[in-house]
Amino acid sequence: MAQSQTQAEHPRHSHFNIGLIFFVVIFIYIVANLGAYLTRSHVSFVEVSSGQIVSSDSFTGLALRDEAVVNAGSSGYINYYVNDSEKSAKNGNVCIINTRSGDNDAPRETSLTLTDSDYSDIRELIKNFNTNFSDSRFDEAQTLDYQLSNVVNRVISRSNINYLSTHGQGAYSIMKAPAYGVVSYTIDGMENLSRRDIRSDLFSGAGSDKSQITAGSYIESGSPAYKIVKADNWEVILYPSEAQLELFKEHDTVNVTFTRDQINTTANVEVFENDGESFVSLSFSNYMVRYCNERYLDLEVVWESHKGYKIPLSSITSRDYYMVPAEYVVTNPESSEKGFYVRESDGSISFIKPNIYTKVDDLEKINYLNALKAAEADEELIAEAEAAVANSFRYLDVNDLEGGTVLVRPDTDEVCTVSTTAQLEGVYNINEGYADFRLIGHPYAYGDYCIIEDKAGVGITLYDHIVLDGSSVHEGQVIY
Repeated sequence: MAQSQTQAEHPRHSHFNIGLIFFVVIFIYIVANLGAYLTRSHVSFVEVSSGQIVSSDSFTGLALRDEAVVNAGSSGYINYYVNDSEKSAKNGNVCIINTRSGDNDAPRETSLTLTDSDYSDIRELIKNFNTNFSDSRFDEAQTLDYQLSNVVNRVISRSNINYLSTHGQGAYSIMKAPAYGVVSYTIDGMENLSRRDIRSDLFSGAGSDKSQITAGSYIESGSPAYKIVKADNWEVILYPSEAQLELFKEHDTVNVTFTRDQINTTANVEVFENDGESFVSLSFSNYMVRYCNERYLDLEVVWESHKGYKIPLSSITSRDYYMVPAEYVVTNPESSEKGFYVRESDGSISFIKPNIYTKVDDLEKINYLNALKAAEADEELIAEAEAAVANSFRYLDVNDLEGGTVLVRPDTDEVCTVSTTAQLEGVYNINEGYADFRLIGHPYAYGDYCIIEDKAGVGITLYDHIVLDGSSVHEGQVIY
């Protein structure tokens, strides 16, 4: 009885555990979000990067120059006043031939001394070789050997000429240049080659017997002493495939890269035939001196090159836009905003300001017109550019106004009914967390990617985030 009374005086209290409640709420929240994450469709995106597309072909060409071999007038040991690949004036001293046997060697302990210029040239040659060398281009070692030999020849010639001028006692003859030009001591037997002699078997190396005349060597009278190249203009002959030949026929000039030095330049193109075979001449007005010792040159012809934004092809999709003639775009005098005058159903005129899109090529027409006006160009040119701009179109999102809307030109009272649509290509930008359609220019595709050139009117910039599969989202869709 006493125990029951005690229990009545102290009833049991249920304890409210707020920590447990919080745990349950958080657990439910996590489970709900996890479920939503696992069940919703995931949108993959990529970052816009820079890239380049180059369409090119590689060739081994045959060099033709205005060159002539000069033969020795007497037998003896030859030394040179003019360094290899350097220019000589007409009637300038080119080489000296010691006609007395055994009198060609200068005192070696004093005469074979390399100058600072010699050391500098050697370092530069080795540096260039190391920079451009690759296992696939091992033949460049032979080119380095020729170049270093020229430096050695220069040192030997300088020593021997100094000795002969002091001790030669007239037992030598001096050869002078028959014309102004570049002197070379590399002879290959193809110096008299011209276009009419070109045939396909020459491109296998047939007919070339390249040799270098070295300082201090003995030559016979009537044998080659050196050659002289009389003009800076030269050409490289190519033997293209049929497909390559068709490409050359479409070009007056092409961009060329000389493989050995990665030098880029432009060449004029001319196609010609010999005995039913087609060849291509690439003519140059520069770099002759650099390659005057080379008969066969490896080069790359660049057909097409595009730099810009690199994006996946899968990111590109299209949307419908209304096409409106450009002359219907007006500027509101009150707000200075661009838009259109619309004729309402009751006949009144109102001003609307939808988003107006311009294609990249139309923007280029506008920029060209503005440039002509700024330069105060010929009025006829300006008139043609204005006509081109007037005949272009502006594009309106189909969600911004209804089809059948009547636009009015206030200056002429002409009207245009909005109805014609066009599909414009673009990508979905998600920088702000939702899908925002951006127009792009013409894509230049290669593989699974393409290049969009960086021009006015292109709606993307470097490092933008765009949807990987453009067809998987819609305008305004929240991504994250």
